[in-house]
Order: sequence, then C-alpha cells, then structure tokens
Amino acid sequence: MRFAPVLVLRTDNGEASQHLTQRFVCTLQGDIVGAIIQAVNTVTKLLSAMRQNPNDWVMAKLLTVARQYGMEVRSTGGSHHVFSHPTVNDPLSVPAHRPIKAIYIKRFVALIDQIQE
Repeated sequence: MRFAPVLVLRTDNGEASQHLTQRFVCTLQGDIVGAIIQAVNTVTKLLSAMRQNPNDWVMAKLLTVARQYGMEVRSTGGSHHVFSHPTVNDPLSVPAHRPIKAIYIKRFVALIDQIQE
C-alpha cells in the first residue's frame, strides 16, 4: 500500500488559500488484493461460525474454507468428500448429505487447527 497527501484548495472570504491535508489515498494493486481480503474475511467468519454452532452446514461452505487453507479435496462422484493436507497425516472423509452432522464439522475444524499449527 502507498499513501499520498492530497492538496486541497479552499476559499475563505473570496481569497484562495491552499491547505495541505493528510488525506491518505490507499492504492491497492487491482481487484485481486480486494478479492483476497474479502475471501479471508469470509473464511474467518465461516470458521468462527462453525466453532460456535456445528449444526446444519452444507458441503459448499466446507469447500470454501478448505480452498482457502490449501486443502486437497477428493470427490470421485461418490457420496463422500475427502479433505487432506500435506502437513496432516490423517485425511477426513465427510459424507455429502445435507445437512452435515455436527461431529464431521467438529472434526473439520480440528483438521483446520492442525494445519494452522
């Protein structure tokens, strides 16, 4: 990020005076940075919500979190998705039924915690 002061012209009683204000202009490098920030915020909120209430989650939400943490997801068209990560020894198999049972969400959150360590 880069910050730059902005010059503002202001007139008081008909006289023009210049005031340098410290209005910071943050220049992000394209929409990619904004998209990454938004994805991280969404994933953080999802993971926090999973910790607070592990009931009634759908596979799409798990896939969103898994993608952000660099997990590999295997789904060969069967009724289960297998989540794994190179730093974790045991993969997690989650049935793709709706809603996903709380025990699988708790195990998924534990897997994320192992990745973060």
